[in-house]
Amino acid sequence: SQNIHFWMKMVHSVCHEPGGDSDKSSLLPVILPVATHLDLLGDAAEETKEQIIQTVAKELEGKLYAQHLAGHKEGLMNALRKYCIFLSNKDRDPVAIGQLQDAVVEVSSPVLSKEHPLVYLKIESALLNIKKGVITTKEFHSIAFSCGFLSVINSDEFLDALKHFHDRGVVLHFASTDSLKELVIVSPHWLAKFLSYALIAQPYEHTGRRHDHAFEILTQRGILLGSFLTYMLGLFNKSESILGCAMEQNQAVDLLKEFGFVAQISPKTNFLSSEVQIADEKEVYIVPSLLPEGAPSLMQTAEKPDCSTRVVHFYFPDH
Repeated sequence: SQNIHFWMKMVHSVCHEPGGDSDKSSLLPVILPVATHLDLLGDAAEETKEQIIQTVAKELEGKLYAQHLAGHKEGLMNALRKYCIFLSNKDRDPVAIGQLQDAVVEVSSPVLSKEHPLVYLKIESALLNIKKGVITTKEFHSIAFSCGFLSVINSDEFLDALKHFHDRGVVLHFASTDSLKELVIVSPHWLAKFLSYALIAQPYEHTGRRHDHAFEILTQRGILLGSFLTYMLGLFNKSESILGCAMEQNQAVDLLKEFGFVAQISPKTNFLSSEVQIADEKEVYIVPSLLPEGAPSLMQTAEKPDCSTRVVHFYFPDH
């Protein structure tokens, strides 16, 4: 269940626009829950499906991000019974797949039926051919201009277009964050690769292992040292250099914060064990998703970590 909380909070942290004028509208983007591995349940499938629905409904009750769930205004239990699709990983079930297709059409219709300039379709098609994972707003404007979008860069119309593509999940653009407002992320693969380097140090074991202590406390304690992030960011930028997709350290940190993946704390925070060697560290972060079992007990300290409310939710999912 914690995985569900984590994922839905991440979706909510990126975008939570109202879905329409109707009181029954969900927040955007709308979430359609899909449960896989139905084939593993055997004869107990129907009974277990109902148990899963009841458990998830209870877990999400009262949570703001539950408003992304399709049909949530009809009650979470009813919404899950109607929209949660259970799929087998072994056999292709045309009925279940048909239900999923119908649900996608139903929940997307209010958004897709809105009128938008025809040039938006041309821009979206052009963005699909971009080889870079991230571009600047100037590059985005050049692409849009070549498609017939004649507004001046940073004009209200231009920013509205960026917001439109952000809300639809075509790009990611964080207009309110100074270090990121000139960047437009156009590739989910680029983003996934960046997160794998920054949060789980995926390629570290193949790099000479010169930072074993930092790697260990990240993967086993959920503590990310600024110097180790610098090292991993260097590896990431080197791997992306051919496409010119390098990121600065402050941009990387702010991007992680936008998703609620890290929270900065003082290196002097007294819940850090003496085994965590951070004497020369200027920046230290906690990665809530990597904290070990029982980690919330670490918060019993007179010194409150410098973390946003959104990140604190990862510790205290009932708040």
